[in-house]
Amino acid sequence: MHPAQAVRKTALGLLGLLLIHGRAVRDAATCGIPSNARLHLAVRSRQVRRARAAARAELRERVAAVAAAVPSARLLCVRIDDRALRPPRYAPRIGGPPGGPEGPALTCTVFAEAYFGTDAAPEQVAAELVAGPTGAWRRRGNSWICEPFAHWESDLQDRPLRWRRGPSPRALAVIRRDERTEPAGWSISDARSRHRTLLRWSSHTGYLTLPRHPWRRALRRADAR
Repeated sequence: MHPAQAVRKTALGLLGLLLIHGRAVRDAATCGIPSNARLHLAVRSRQVRRARAAARAELRERVAAVAAAVPSARLLCVRIDDRALRPPRYAPRIGGPPGGPEGPALTCTVFAEAYFGTDAAPEQVAAELVAGPTGAWRRRGNSWICEPFAHWESDLQDRPLRWRRGPSPRALAVIRRDERTEPAGWSISDARSRHRTLLRWSSHTGYLTLPRHPWRRALRRADAR
């Protein structure tokens, strides 16, 4: 290749990289999401700590209510997973409308899982659940759902229950994550070997939704035009 052509090709490549990264910087600056430092301060505020404690207490009360509604099953483990997550500041777009991702700047949610063991058939436990005071349950396949956010499922040979893994606490999108299992060291495989049927109840509740900065989103919309 002629030296002039090589220089021109290199220059074009650098220009393309600049355009790509320039868009990324622009979109990240106008996405409306506060800095991670501000988000960390937000989730540590006294008001949010109280909301988090209330969300956890609500889920524990619901676990206790479900356990009381199914006397043929024994509560084995409770897992609480508290996540404060932000969306990506820049999402590459291939076609579609300009403006980048929408939605809140931060969502804080407490997820709860309760595992039960029983020697009864799942249908017997389900009958107790449906007849109990814990909500209007409806069947879907091999699981039962109670609106808005409760799910009851059984461990099956062709569809075994697996430990649900969330995002890594070291990921940039994770502003806060606190995961606790009671009792510590409890495992699904060990419980499966001790009980005829293993069941899982799961639910979640949010305690903070932080909107994006509207003026930054306005800048993005103006830039898109």
